[in-house]
Order: sequence, then structure tokens, then C-alpha cells
Amino acid sequence: MVSWLKKKTFWEILAGIFVPVAIFLLVNKYILHSHSKINLANQVEESVVKHINTKNRIENINKNIEYTKKRNLKHKVSNIIKMNLTKDDDRWMLNGTNTEYFLSDEKGQLIIGSYNKNKRFKVKVEGIGESNSFQGKTKLDLPSNALAKKIRVYEQEDYLPIFGYHYVSPDDKKIEKRRHFLEMHLSDFHRQVDYATNELGCRWMTFGEAMEKYVIPEKKLPRHTCVMTFDDGHKDGYEYIFPVLKEFNVSATFYIISGFIGTPGYLTWEQLDEIYRQGSEVGAHTVSGEGLVKADWFEKREHRKFTHKDLVWQITESKKQLRAEGYDTKTFAYPLGEWNDEIVNVIKNDGFIAARDTSRDYTTLDPRAPAVGMNSDFIWHMNYFKPELATNKELKNKMAYSGWWQFEDGYQVEQDENQNIHRLSSLKDLTPKTYELVTLPDKGDKISNKFLLGNGGDFTLEIFASTGEVGHGAYSYLNDIKVTIDNKPYKTKAGQSKNCKLKSNRYYCSFSVEAPLKAGKHILSITNNYTGFLRLDKFRLFRELNLKESYKLSIMEYK
Repeated sequence: MVSWLKKKTFWEILAGIFVPVAIFLLVNKYILHSHSKINLANQVEESVVKHINTKNRIENINKNIEYTKKRNLKHKVSNIIKMNLTKDDDRWMLNGTNTEYFLSDEKGQLIIGSYNKNKRFKVKVEGIGESNSFQGKTKLDLPSNALAKKIRVYEQEDYLPIFGYHYVSPDDKKIEKRRHFLEMHLSDFHRQVDYATNELGCRWMTFGEAMEKYVIPEKKLPRHTCVMTFDDGHKDGYEYIFPVLKEFNVSATFYIISGFIGTPGYLTWEQLDEIYRQGSEVGAHTVSGEGLVKADWFEKREHRKFTHKDLVWQITESKKQLRAEGYDTKTFAYPLGEWNDEIVNVIKNDGFIAARDTSRDYTTLDPRAPAVGMNSDFIWHMNYFKPELATNKELKNKMAYSGWWQFEDGYQVEQDENQNIHRLSSLKDLTPKTYELVTLPDKGDKISNKFLLGNGGDFTLEIFASTGEVGHGAYSYLNDIKVTIDNKPYKTKAGQSKNCKLKSNRYYCSFSVEAPLKAGKHILSITNNYTGFLRLDKFRLFRELNLKESYKLSIMEYK
């Protein structure tokens, strides 16, 4: 009995060991091993996908780098066509062997166009000037009616309209009131781009291109140059904005928060690649997109103070990350429009060429960014206009080129013994294009402004100002204004008194000087030449030319 129990215990013990081992082996063979194969397969698949994505990104980066090289060549002239523009009764005729180009009329102004709307070209009319094409056509400074005797050709003022946007949403989305200055519906955005392009005549250029090729080297911007920018890098940039840009052939600038690309609500790298290769610029907007002056956000997140090293990293790393993806990033936009000397110096030292600021604090100043200034630091504070709530009429009033330079934009005080030269905004409604005045109260007070000319010739400089003729006839104090251009004095002439404005018991009138000027940079200086007072509003330049029977015309086609 004892022996049997011992045997039973032995076999039970043996079974107790064998069965679990057998179960383990079976589970390992048919279940665990199977899962291991699945996991291994998943790992292999993830590795392959990751490899493909990496390979695609490398290809995209290489394409971006290659596109940058091509972009830098797009202003190269590939062909020059010589033609003649001649009168035929009351019409103009284009004579030459090339039949690709044609003439047309647009609101009384002569248009030259190409049957190929994608053709990029520049037209130069001998003795008149030149203009760049947009969507296969460009306006000439000639009337479409060839019977006219004289023409007045105004120089474009040195400003750069910058349309600054953030969000574009579908029409069925309700926009919160607090976001009205940051967000707009797609149909309104489409309307604005259409109007700015086809009515205001905007020839779109990226911010970097305008700064690098024209503003910084102090070359005259092409006729009706405009810039469009978008901040942050939201996904609507691809879904809603990008199709409109393609429709109107707009090259815009996207300021990207580099650390957000590829995250929910933002562009993917692939989408940004497509936008970039369509002709738009990719600029830097820091890694985190938060303010750089008041850094409470950083202290809450990192539990320490925001240091100079952190500031440098936010700026330099954003540019580094974007350039690593193949983008030719060279301009910067201040988050929240906040900056100080420390921030500006970091941007300068990192090799950026310019920076875009927010709308001006002084709303009475010209909303267009000045494209030339006595102080070279203006290129680090190029302001933009917020167009989200603007009607077409408001856009035209604020952003269209009008031919007037404003004295208060970029002037430099040359002499002010009593330290009382100042801007005056109380008369901003003096004329439709008055933003502020510059007051020179004392004899000897002197200021200077810089301007650029795209053409040389015999110019009339018209100044709209007041010499305080209260109680006297208009122009009774004509000699109170002393005008010099490039340190050469010119005799001041009176305009027509019927065009003077009476405001606050003082006359504001047009004064003019005639001067032969070369194309390029000039310095205009105005001095109060009497003990009375002098207030300066604005100035413009034009040439008055006899209309000739024929003109030599050159069409320069770009690559």
C-alpha cells in the first residue's frame, strides 16, 4: 500500500512537471512565436515606411535646393526682342517680326501683352520707362489714344505695400469676433487677391526677393510691386490659401514656426515643399512662435528665466531647421510684433537680410512700408497692413500706389537748434493722402528725405506744404521754403492758388521746382528760410513729355 502510494505520488509529480512544460512549449511554438513573427513583421514594415519617408524627404530637400538655384536664375534675360511702337491715326501699332505680342486698351492706358499668359517679360519704351509683366501683360506709361499731345509720367513712390494674413477659413465657419483681425473667409480672401491683382495692379514678389534685389541695394522697385505674407504655418495655408495663390500666380512669403510643422493643425513638410516650389518664400518665425520680449510662456513651461541663450536658440534654430529642409530662408518675422535691440542684433548676426514687423503703432502714418530711408535700420522693421476687414475701397485708399512720398516717413533732422521739429497728426485729413505733417517751426530748421528714380530726365518736384499765409494771399511767403536736391539749391515756384487748401486758418498749397535728375538715389532737403512757420505734407515727381510719333521698344524675356 505504501509502495503504491509512493508510485502514485511519483507519477503525479512527474505529470505535474511534464504538463506545464508541454503547455509552455506549445504556447511558445504556436502563439508566442507567432506573435514574435507579427511583431518582427511590424518592425520591418515600420522600418521600411520610415526609410521610404526619409528617402522622400531627402528627395524633397534636394528638389528644394535645386529649386532655389533655379529661382535665383529667374531674373536672367533669355531673349531680347526689338520692336517699334508707331502711331496709325488714333491708334498705336506694334511693328516687328514677332507676332506673339499684342496691344490693348485698359481704362485709357496702353497695354502690351503676350498670347502666352505664363510668359514673363519686361518692356522698356525708349525715353519713357520700363515695366514688368504679370500674367502675360503689362501697362505702359502711354495713353491708348495716340492723338494725345503731351503725357505726364509720374515716378512710383518708394513704398512697398505688404498684405499680412494669418488664417483663411471656409465660408461656412463662424469667425469669432476676437479673431476678426487674424482670420477671414475664403471668398473674402479670394476677392481681395483678385482686386489687388487686377484693379490695384499688384505685381507680386516675395518679401525676400523685394528686399534682396531692390530695397537693400537701393534700386527702384518694379512698377506696382506688392508683397503678401502669411504667419505661423497653419494647415489652411495649403487647403485654402495655396489654390488662390496658384489661380492668381502670386508668389507669397510664409513665416513658419519651425517646431510646429507636421503637428496637428499645421502644414506638413510635404505641403510646405509644394508651396515653396510653386514660387513662395519660406521665412523664419522662431521655433515656438511665442513672444521674445515678454517670455512668461517660457517660464511657465520650463520653470526658469528666459535667457539670452534661449533667445538665440529660438531665432537661429528656426532658420537652421528650415534650411536643413532645403529652403532658402533669409528673412524673419517678429512673433507678436515684439522686438528690442537685443532681438534685432541676434537676427542681424545670424545672417538674415531683413525682418518683417507688424502694423505700425502710429496709425496716421502711411500704412505701406517705406522702401528707402535715411536710417538703414528701417529694413529690420518693414511693417505690414492687416487687410482682413478691409473693403476694396479701403484697400485702394490704404495700399495702392498714388505717386506721393510722405515727408514724415524716414526723414532725418539736419538742423534743429530749438529741438522742436516734430510730426503733427491733427491734420491727417488735409487731403486723401495726408497721414501726418512735419513741422519746422523756426528759421534754419532743416530736414532731409531720400528718394529713388527709375528714370532720368527733366523732372518737376511738387511739394504740398504750408508757409503760414494766414491773413495774406496764397504764396505770399513763397521764399520761406528753401529746396535743395543733392545739396544743389533750386528756385521754388508757386502753383495755382485755386488748388490750395484752407485749414485751421492757414493755406496749404503746391510749390514746385524743376530739376534735371539722373536715375538712382537722391537726397531732398527742405529748410525753413524765415522766422515764420513751415509745415510739410508730401511730395511727388513727374516728367512732362511731348508724345512722339514713334518709340523704340524692347521686350526682355526671362528664363
